[in-house]
Amino acid sequence: MKRFVLTGGHGVGKTSLILALEQCGEWVVREAGGDLLRYRRALGQPFPTDEKDFEAAVLRLHIEREQKVPVGIRRVFIDRGRPDHLAYSRLFHWPLPAELQEAVMAVRYDAVFFIDGSSEYGVGLRPEAEKRESQRIAEEIMKVYQELNYTLWYVPPAALQERVKHILAIADHIASDGAG
Repeated sequence: MKRFVLTGGHGVGKTSLILALEQCGEWVVREAGGDLLRYRRALGQPFPTDEKDFEAAVLRLHIEREQKVPVGIRRVFIDRGRPDHLAYSRLFHWPLPAELQEAVMAVRYDAVFFIDGSSEYGVGLRPEAEKRESQRIAEEIMKVYQELNYTLWYVPPAALQERVKHILAIADHIASDGAG
């Protein structure tokens, strides 16, 4: 099975891309952080990100979701890879226990797509502070993947379907020649 990660700052269109890929019949793993935030808030914990173990809880959920992908499928697209959690841990001072750091290092993805968020395509205008924060996150994520010797496949700003075609073309190429 080929495993492809979609990553980048927040609000750059990763979730929309994952949903579009799912609509195309692809297997996907949805992003765990937003789901955990919504769930914890529903339990009456309005700011779970204030807790030191927040990123560890998100990474555990992420790993569970990756492990539930059926064996034998051709490929899966993952909204954020395990290394993303190292970046968030560094940026927001959410420590990751040693066993979770090892779980990050134990996986190797076939390709990592970096979603460029420098332009707005159908998502509306974001406040300037949010754009800066997204850029800061994106830079740290890029740094982590580069430290782990990944090549980042750039996904430029474009309409959703154009981005999906771009991602699928690269994924098909990697699957056909084994490059990653």
